[in-house]
This record gives sequence, C-alpha cells and structure tokens, in this order.
Amino acid sequence: MEFNQLIGIIGVSLIILLTIWIWQKAPRRKQTDVKKVTLRQIDRMDGHAFEDYMAVVYAASGFKTWQTKKSRDYGADLVLIDDDNETIVIQLKRYGANLGLSSVQEIYAAKAYYQASKSVVLTTAESVTDSCWQLAAATDVHFLVRDDIVEMIKLIKKDRWDDVYWLLATPHIPEKKNRGNQLDGVATNGRKIQVGDYFLK
Repeated sequence: MEFNQLIGIIGVSLIILLTIWIWQKAPRRKQTDVKKVTLRQIDRMDGHAFEDYMAVVYAASGFKTWQTKKSRDYGADLVLIDDDNETIVIQLKRYGANLGLSSVQEIYAAKAYYQASKSVVLTTAESVTDSCWQLAAATDVHFLVRDDIVEMIKLIKKDRWDDVYWLLATPHIPEKKNRGNQLDGVATNGRKIQVGDYFLK
C-alpha cells in the first residue's frame, strides 16, 4: 500500500470518528411523553414549551388544532375546531402569579381576528384578578384555570381522552355583574372645559 493511500484512509477514518463523536456529544432536545407530564414540570416550562404541550393535549383529545406563529399570533396561541365545527381561540398563560387584564384583552382581539365563536384563556396562574373576571364577563371570554389543569393531568394519566375533551370544551363562563358607573364625566362650566391641568375656554 502506498503512503498516499494510507494517509487517505487515515484521514477518512478520522473524519468518520470525529463525525460520530460530535453527533454523540451534540445536545439533543429531550422529548417528553405527555402522559408523564406533572404539574411541577408544567410550572417549570417556558411559554413556548407550554404551548407545544397543550397543542398535543388538545389534538389528542379530539380538537382539530393549529398553532399560531410565535412571533405574530394576534393574541391567540392555538386555534381549534371542536365537534360542533365551531372555531375557538386559546391563549395559554404559564404564570406563577395573578392573571391580569391583558390576557382577556389579547384573546378578545384574537377572537375577532380569527373570526372565532369562542375565546378561552387557559392559565396555570394561582388566581385570576377580579377585574380580569369582570372584563371577561363583559367580553364573553371564558377561562380554564389551574384546578382544571390538575384535573386534566389526572385524566391524561388514566388515558381518559374523551373526558379530557369535555373538560377542555367546557371552560368557566364568568358571571356578568352590575358594573356600576366607572366613567368620569368631562365637566363643562359655561364655555370652559377642564380635565386635570388642561382646559379650554
């Protein structure tokens, strides 16, 4: 065997070995079986992971499911079609603290944008603020809350996907209350109008 051939064989062998070594050391994205996910794991997920997880859950339970683009979602993370052929927009909020008004405002806009018949905020938050519930009641936004997620996880572990579907298909509907007077009138005194430091004569 000639020297050049020997060098060529050694070179190719080194390239193959190096490729195998890099492939073995490369970080791989861990795949997780949805049936094994716990509430503790959900609480550690980032927003994108939570969206992916819930997309699998909705699809597995029987909804036709689409994910919106991460960079431009117009207020919805998922768009669904249920058994009644109704379009539903879902906003997923993986929060640890209170859920506030912005979630309702965003999903309400998404309902109009996607021409949906129902809008739902699904959240891991410990609680939902009263003002959030009130705005949801006024805008017909529904909720799935932390307790629902706990129940959903139990049903998934038991492979009860029909029950998961019905849990997700029947969110909480906020009760409409008398909102009272939440408006401050702009007073006019003769020809003068004043609000705070600003006036017009």
